[in-house]
Amino acid sequence: MAQHVPTAPARVGRAITARRWTVSVLHVLAEATDNLTVAAAASLAATSMFEFGPQWAQLTSAFDLTLALLALYGAARLIGPGLTGLANTMDPDLHDGHDLREAARLINQTWQDLTAGADRDDVLRNLHIATLPEQLAGLLEELAKEEPEDTKVRLWDAADQLRAVARTLTPQQ
Repeated sequence: MAQHVPTAPARVGRAITARRWTVSVLHVLAEATDNLTVAAAASLAATSMFEFGPQWAQLTSAFDLTLALLALYGAARLIGPGLTGLANTMDPDLHDGHDLREAARLINQTWQDLTAGADRDDVLRNLHIATLPEQLAGLLEELAKEEPEDTKVRLWDAADQLRAVARTLTPQQ
């Protein structure tokens, strides 16, 4: 399960508390989907082979049983990611900059690809197309708006340096 880092204030109303609880339950259910599918498949197979339990679960032919087991597997492949997506949509703490961790992971992966022999010109071209330095500069300037003066100056300096990096990445005509 993904690490849950609450970013909303600790003392919050019941709505955020209920959403956090619901998100936790949805993540647990999403992780348990495979185990629940195996349990349901084993129960269905046992019910069919030993002819006990509800009549609707007693499948008489191997084809019907195989089809039902494949349907369970397919449903699990849809339900698990669906529950995770729903939990991520509802999570009050997910989108407070946590996506930056994923961006850092992807940049690190690109760095590893480069050391493993990726085409440097392609990486530079894609870095320019993605406007990553400019986007980071804009983010730092936005963060600087409500910071103390000394922090504000450091963030603006960093944004200026990122813009200089962006200018050096611009292909020469």
